[in-house]
Amino acid sequence: RSYKARGALGTLALTIVGVGLTLSGFGYLMQLLIGQLGVGAKALFMCTGAVLVSGLGIGLKVRTTLDEFSTAIITLGMLLAYSTVYFSGSVHGLLPDSILLFLYLLIALSCHGLGHWLDTKVVARLGIIGIATMPVLSNSLMTEPTSYLLSLAFVCVSSLVLAYKRKDASLANLTLVFCLVALEWAVAVESVRVAAWLVNLFYLVFFIYLGLTLFRNTESDKSPLILLAALVGATVMLFFQAGSIFTQSVSAAFTLNAVLGLVACFAFYRFRHTHTHLLVLVTLLWAILAVVSAISQAYWGIAWAIEGLLLLFVGRKYNLHAVVSQGQALTALALLYCLSGLAPYFPLPALATADGWLLALVA
Repeated sequence: RSYKARGALGTLALTIVGVGLTLSGFGYLMQLLIGQLGVGAKALFMCTGAVLVSGLGIGLKVRTTLDEFSTAIITLGMLLAYSTVYFSGSVHGLLPDSILLFLYLLIALSCHGLGHWLDTKVVARLGIIGIATMPVLSNSLMTEPTSYLLSLAFVCVSSLVLAYKRKDASLANLTLVFCLVALEWAVAVESVRVAAWLVNLFYLVFFIYLGLTLFRNTESDKSPLILLAALVGATVMLFFQAGSIFTQSVSAAFTLNAVLGLVACFAFYRFRHTHTHLLVLVTLLWAILAVVSAISQAYWGIAWAIEGLLLLFVGRKYNLHAVVSQGQALTALALLYCLSGLAPYFPLPALATADGWLLALVA
């Protein structure tokens, strides 16, 4: 929008092309020289290039008014840093997996530090994007799944702190998207076993951020409400998709979520906050899921109905038509699920069993 307002869309296109060509040339140069340099010289050469480019961008940002160009150059330097670690560790095997993951974490935190210092939103967003995607490309998920998710959680906390300080809802939304992508990838890999508390850790981090944001914001800002509904629904779906991986601890995780929600409800009620009723609903949702998960895994589909009702409540309460439509679709899907669960009982009476009673009551 900044370039368009000044009639310089061509300059923006050239900037993007220049960043892409520089990255491609840098990668080709590393491959060309990799067989002619020693291990120490390779790493030093690649690292020096990334640091010089980042330093040039920082210098332009501090000493000039070329905000767009300086931000693009800093972003290019961070991308070169990610590429350096990737080529050095994953492609040519110069670094062990633990050091590789630590360097990705260091670069991500550097992006957040530069984004906060220089007020560059693009660089700040590059931190969570890099830590979520680069270790997956480097196969760190297979070798160090717990360390990878803990690193992602650490950068997630840093990103949400930055979003809270700057009131940047889009950064929080982006953080949730990439964290969910990484968690979905981890759950989908059959050879990787992830503890339930580690998955639930992300929900706790986001819930604390959203609780503080809702407590501070006025009722006119509806973006935290949508993010809260998306967070609850995505967390439930992650546990549902994980299946047998979390059978022993999923009920404890849901109980912890309910207890944390109860504490938040008490704090909101004490200050007569307008969003108290919403937190009460979320707390009841986790309490019901904790009871259901303790009874049997066969009732996971009930979570869809609860999430659909939550979306309907949020959408109608705050006049969000898109959220109402999503809640209606999810509730209809849950109703079909319950009816399909009742179908195998016929011609025998479904209410002769506890499963039939529960499915019939939900329907």
